[in-house]
Amino acid sequence: MRPLTGGRFLVTVGWRIAAFVAISFGFPYILSAIQSVTQCASTQGGCFAVAALSGTALRLAILAIFALFLVRPIWRRAGTLGMPRSLGLAVPVLFLLDWKFLTTLGGYWRVSFSGGILDSGLPFFTVLALVIIVFLAIAPTPVDQRDTPWRRHRVAGEAGWFGCLGTAVLGAVSAGLFIVWLASLATIGMMSPFAADALHVAKAAYIVALAAMVPFVWLILAEGLGRPARPAPPPRPSQAPPASETS
Repeated sequence: MRPLTGGRFLVTVGWRIAAFVAISFGFPYILSAIQSVTQCASTQGGCFAVAALSGTALRLAILAIFALFLVRPIWRRAGTLGMPRSLGLAVPVLFLLDWKFLTTLGGYWRVSFSGGILDSGLPFFTVLALVIIVFLAIAPTPVDQRDTPWRRHRVAGEAGWFGCLGTAVLGAVSAGLFIVWLASLATIGMMSPFAADALHVAKAAYIVALAAMVPFVWLILAEGLGRPARPAPPPRPSQAPPASETS
């Protein structure tokens, strides 16, 4: 797979993020167009059903497409910088785990720090994913594969990588417990313990996400503040045999 430069990566990922944000903020107009096309106003309660379906299924589908389109460029850019290519899968997963926030983007969402940072409603997974994307964009593209950011900052890189994977795993477990809680409402009711378990695991994922941001921010400062890519060492001249002396 061909290397991907930081500038090209920024353009490739940037227009995907911009398109997702634009669609999210323009979603009310999209919903209005859908209601006009389906002529749901002629059916009692029809527009409510269309709005409910569009507000959930369509927004989730848009988020899933957005995450899918991020896999390839992040995969390529991570490989170019000598980082584990699994970031190409972990970062889109982080966006998907913040579906409660991202599917309401452009509408109303609650972010308040009065109850503490873990209960603030801050999209920790999205923030971590954006920090990783910023690092991948501004890190200088190595000319020599023996001089990659991963080799220069092995400890920080591994700490951020494992933190990213740990966040993705804990977030996935929390989402799974939340789905199990929804499925058990019909049988167990609101007394199901899965909701509390999902909240506890989610808070653990937030803590790991905050911890994972630290090494990536350090990498941004270390690699992005004017550090040029080292040029490839010139090849050694071949040792030509000395010319024989003429008598």
